[in-house]
Amino acid sequence: MDESYGSFSPVLPIYIEDDVPTIAEFKKMNQNLLLKNHAPHSILRDNGEKIDTYLFYEKSKGIRIITYVEDSTDEQLKNYIPFTTDHLLTYLQVNENEIYFIYAERNGNACLFPLEKLNDFWTGVYSGCSDGAVEVKETDEGFAIYTKFFDEYYTSTKDFQYPFYFDYFDITKTSDDGLLEEYQTYHFPDIQTIGNAIPISDQKSKKIQVNSGKIDVNDFLYKPLDIMTEDLKRNSFECADDTISLISNKQFYDIEDVVRIDVKINSFSNEERLKLKVYDENEEIVFEKFSTVSKKGESFFLIDLDNNSGADKFHKGLYRAEVEYGIDGSKKSTYFAIGNMQIPESFDTCYFYLTFDAYSNSASVLIHVSDSSNSGRDQVQIFVDKKGDSENKLDENDVSFSINTKDIGAHEYTSDGSWITHAKHNPDGRLLLNNYGYDAFFHIKDVGKDFKFAIEQIDDTEIEGAFLKSTQIPSNAFSTHPEFWYEVEIVDEKISPMNADVYQPDEIVITQLLDVNLILVGDTWDSEIKDMITKNLNLEYSPYIAQELNRAGITYHYDYNFVDVSENDSNGLFEYMKSESKSWRGTFYGENTETVYEYWGFAPWIKGNHTEWMRHYDDMFDIDFKTMDASKMEEYIQQNIISKNNVFTKPSAVNLVFISGDMDDIDFLHSYDLKTQDVATKKFHEAVGMMGFGGKYNFYFFDLYSVPWHDTQGFPDSDPTDDWGYDKTWNNDMINLHDIHTDKRHAQLISDYTNNATSFLITPSYVYEPIYKSKYVADIVLVSMGSDSSIPSLTDKFFNSEKIKRELEKLTPFSEWEIKFTVQDISDGSFPTSLRNAINEQEEIVIYPGYPEFGTIHIVNSEKIKKAVIEWASSQQTGDINDYKDIEDSIWTIPVILIIDDKQNYLWIDNWGGSGFAPSHPDDPTQPCCALGVMTDWEIWNDKQGATDLVLHEIGHTMSFMHPFMGYTDEGEFVTQDYFKKWYWGVMAYNQPNQGCGYWYDWAVDVELIPDDSTCGIADTFFTEFDRDNYSRGITVNLIKTAKINIYNSMIELERDGKDLNNLSQETKNTVSEINSLLNKAESKLKGNDLNSPDGSIKNALDAAILSSQFAEKSNVSYEVQDKSKIKLDIPPWIKSNAKWWSNDAITTSEFLTAIEFLINQRILIIPDTTPNQSESMTSEVPSWVKNNASWWANDVISDSDFVSAIQYLISQGIIQIDSSEVNTTTIIVE
Repeated sequence: MDESYGSFSPVLPIYIEDDVPTIAEFKKMNQNLLLKNHAPHSILRDNGEKIDTYLFYEKSKGIRIITYVEDSTDEQLKNYIPFTTDHLLTYLQVNENEIYFIYAERNGNACLFPLEKLNDFWTGVYSGCSDGAVEVKETDEGFAIYTKFFDEYYTSTKDFQYPFYFDYFDITKTSDDGLLEEYQTYHFPDIQTIGNAIPISDQKSKKIQVNSGKIDVNDFLYKPLDIMTEDLKRNSFECADDTISLISNKQFYDIEDVVRIDVKINSFSNEERLKLKVYDENEEIVFEKFSTVSKKGESFFLIDLDNNSGADKFHKGLYRAEVEYGIDGSKKSTYFAIGNMQIPESFDTCYFYLTFDAYSNSASVLIHVSDSSNSGRDQVQIFVDKKGDSENKLDENDVSFSINTKDIGAHEYTSDGSWITHAKHNPDGRLLLNNYGYDAFFHIKDVGKDFKFAIEQIDDTEIEGAFLKSTQIPSNAFSTHPEFWYEVEIVDEKISPMNADVYQPDEIVITQLLDVNLILVGDTWDSEIKDMITKNLNLEYSPYIAQELNRAGITYHYDYNFVDVSENDSNGLFEYMKSESKSWRGTFYGENTETVYEYWGFAPWIKGNHTEWMRHYDDMFDIDFKTMDASKMEEYIQQNIISKNNVFTKPSAVNLVFISGDMDDIDFLHSYDLKTQDVATKKFHEAVGMMGFGGKYNFYFFDLYSVPWHDTQGFPDSDPTDDWGYDKTWNNDMINLHDIHTDKRHAQLISDYTNNATSFLITPSYVYEPIYKSKYVADIVLVSMGSDSSIPSLTDKFFNSEKIKRELEKLTPFSEWEIKFTVQDISDGSFPTSLRNAINEQEEIVIYPGYPEFGTIHIVNSEKIKKAVIEWASSQQTGDINDYKDIEDSIWTIPVILIIDDKQNYLWIDNWGGSGFAPSHPDDPTQPCCALGVMTDWEIWNDKQGATDLVLHEIGHTMSFMHPFMGYTDEGEFVTQDYFKKWYWGVMAYNQPNQGCGYWYDWAVDVELIPDDSTCGIADTFFTEFDRDNYSRGITVNLIKTAKINIYNSMIELERDGKDLNNLSQETKNTVSEINSLLNKAESKLKGNDLNSPDGSIKNALDAAILSSQFAEKSNVSYEVQDKSKIKLDIPPWIKSNAKWWSNDAITTSEFLTAIEFLINQRILIIPDTTPNQSESMTSEVPSWVKNNASWWANDVISDSDFVSAIQYLISQGIIQIDSSEVNTTTIIVE
């Protein structure tokens, strides 16, 4: 497990008291004496020192805050404004309109002031205090702060939780002159910007029942939730997101009625938009309407049931009304019915299951959260007192786990009287996202039977900005108050085992062994260095799917082979390099005799690290520098090293080439460049400063002596040898052997390159899961904002759809591609208003803060434009991405928007310079929605940049690809590696023109130190050989998982239908055998890296997926008569509740029969063979066996078909009356 910063609880409690310690008492007493009856909110900083916070609301007096800070250092600054010692700055919002800051410095300076005075305070203009008093005192461990508000504000409530945070600034080292040298900071909450303060009561929680048994990871990932939990005690709780409240004027309506739905909004947001959607029983939208929120946070919708025409006309049946706040924001649903029927339980619910396994002394927790917004960094956190002995103080037996919707796995926190927030990453935690929220799973080891347990759910709705919604389970379950956590009672009810579980897939469904050849040119592998390298190499890796927050399903094993290239071949390469290298225009040295810009470019590196290359009498450089075409070196290696050795060309082989030519081999400094032509603009662009390159073939080369190149390490520096500016230690990814002087660091360089290459380039993780489709359609819409680029005759000057099609067909040789391209003007009346507004709401900022002379750029807000793009894309036909029925004829349309602004500068998405993104689908957060790119006329016509690679890059994200410089460790920690950001053929890199050379290079061009008439970067990128292989493997794995899951689910259904899985029909056995045969062949082909051939891994896995889907459709067959039509048995799940209530006499027989009769006549409940008996001897009595059947069916003792048999009997006896002209009378079940 790796250490990392997880997201610890952002919530702290407020004590509601009649009598709170006074300032006078605070000054006299120590912490233990003053507050012995209160537990602090206690956080342990990384250095082991605590910050204890007590929030009080004193009745009739107001807010009091007492904080104790442990800090063993007491350094002081001189002549600083506004602080000279350690200080704590606290933010507290006391109502919707008033925010205060509390400033407390160790030396006693302290103040409470309103938000609007913050900037004046930091600049030293404002020094007064208002609305409260702040007292500071020294303690033995550090210092303490008492804050008293003068006004009596309303106390925090569930509906209004005080937004709260604090920042601690710890001065750890100063110079003799009182200048700041070193410091540490701590922010609460640790990840989120703002936390919450919530009242605590003295209400003790009740015991909860805990089932016996254990849930494992594969159960959680694959077993249907209702089956896994059917024998478990369900514990419901109120979800954190209380943004929307809905009330309908009644639940049951006639067709002549008008439905009124009242809406109440609880939000800090200024958003006004509300959208109502009404769904029928088939989840088809039958009604939509917009409204706005009043200043009181209220609104309503009216639905005239008799005035909705066409196919969406209302009729008798059940409907779900859903109200959405904002775009892709919080949603809330309520049901109503036309006619008399049972209203089902709302699915806007949260609940959890808890089990204890005495054999392994472990507990399993499964939490379901309904969260319709599916946005932001939502999380659940559990707190466990393993022994159940903690009261009002934490101890070493207390542990906590958090899991959130942005990171993979869980984070584990331990306690030493305070929570240690520098957490261990625990990859065993799991989270499954879905359209209506998520399910989280934790497994806790070393737990006693008397353990205590609590949950906290945090909802970041995003529409609230930095503000969070939170709920505690039980209601007083704060992180530092174990006395209020649940006590447990173990009950005997266990998870029922199923015979079908032998078919349950593993999380990893396949493995592959890759031969990784480490090829050294110009040297031999030293045995000691080789041993050190080997110890650091990753022997296996299981990639992840970022949007699913789980593993992709394959584990790669690496067999490393250290190879020395012969001296003759090495010398040949060096001679080729000498002959092809050339002096670069001007010089990258940055030597400037006029010293206008001091040392820049390579000069700081030479001056700071390698004075042996300088003439000491005049400080000029005494060495040459040349650059070589990277593609020529790549081609030379392929033809003269790789292709000549069968070991390197095996299908399962990948190669990493290390060029080790020191100054004895190559007597000049060198790096690599690449000149490429944009396929549309025909403009040449040059990328420079490369230290390695690859992607066209199955290898990547690293030049271990290439001049180091870093984005920021070339800015001017008058003295590169000091600690400011230039970093002479080169403590970054771009170090080379010129600056490495130990075997250990040499070995680390090679192992880092190798591990990063395997996990970032060769077998990387995915953004989305690769999904097979027989046909893909890229529906590209160019949105013009008055740009010349919208003129049809000019679009081919910067965009080439043929390249898009060609590259995507090479990526997916097993599928067909269609490229649609249209142009829309943003001023068109048909253009979506929300998208137009998001695009037009631009902000102009300077490129370099404080240096307006270098120009400005325009930025659009990513969150606003993302929501608008999602709304637009939702109206396009995207297809069902995961529909495996008719898979051979499946089509997926990918909406793509390319915005061309007429600005004469640059357009970015947010300040960090993004030019595109590919958000997830609003109906499924694990799948892509669409793609967006932004450009301006300036980039196209002045910089001669094409839009082709930008569009291809964003489509690449929708197809599954991550950036090649981003990835995950095997434990699930997100990491980056800038080496592959620019020096790579891959279209998914940040290597396009204007991104290819780094910040200092762009600056040098801007000030004309480097003559350059083109933007720096690679103009014609593509999906590399690594990309294509990795995508094909991903498709294979996805299809294999699909087939295995289909078999498993089919066996579950057969078992639930009463079938003996040990005595299956021969037809079923043959089908399963055929599927497994195809899967075995697919796995065999994948292991040999035979991916795309006519009999390769994809073809066999596809056949298995298709056959398994057909098998799954047939798995519920009860009987079959060939001369009858076939229907699918479709019983809405909430009917089971009706059956249970009837069997328990909660509703009458008449009510139950009336509901069933209505459902059949309205075709909501489809029943086969329903012809009534025409004899006169029909009865009105319901036999007792029918009621027993209903009870057994409700409790899953008998199958759906057995229950239907009873309904058929009631129809045949005339007890249930049906309209035979409207319902099925000559059908059978095929499900």
